[in-house]
Amino acid sequence: MNNNKTSLIISILAILVALVAIIFAVSGSKKKTQPTTAKPVSSNLNVAYVNVDTLLNHYDLYNTLMINYYNKQNKYEKQLQSKLNSIQQQALTLQDNYKKGLITSLTYQQKMQKLQVEQQNVQQWYQQKSQELAQDQQIIMMRVTDSVMNTINRFNKDKKYHLILNKSALLYGDPGMDITDTLIEIMNAQVNPTEEK
Repeated sequence: MNNNKTSLIISILAILVALVAIIFAVSGSKKKTQPTTAKPVSSNLNVAYVNVDTLLNHYDLYNTLMINYYNKQNKYEKQLQSKLNSIQQQALTLQDNYKKGLITSLTYQQKMQKLQVEQQNVQQWYQQKSQELAQDQQIIMMRVTDSVMNTINRFNKDKKYHLILNKSALLYGDPGMDITDTLIEIMNAQVNPTEEK
């Protein structure tokens, strides 16, 4: 479960970096009419950073969505195991009945073939559910990424930061530049309990 959460966080980080790059590329392409040279760094440069891992770990909507996701995943795994155990038990019973001479060889073969088809159907069912889970995870990632980016954009309208960085990309950042807790408060305040499903 931690591996899934870690890979989800890494995926979200990649999406965030890509979105920031796209935003800069789009806003930069609209303004460029002549080649520009790099501006010297001003002492008025306003920079902040966000610890995305902490943000996600404390974001109520994200946690609720992921709990629902993992519950659904566990439910499917239990159903799969139950169905496979039932097929295995039926196969053992058939073998036992055949050894005892209670059923003919032809009946045994027919019923075993039926169980093999049933097992294939169960495996196909699980593959379908796995695809549904992958789609659910993508939707969660897009929803959370969208929420994070919208919150940062609204927050930055007032704060006017020139750069908001991901802490994982920093070697050092002054703790006074960390806006993670502020963003967590804003994001959790805007979560609508009816939207968490």
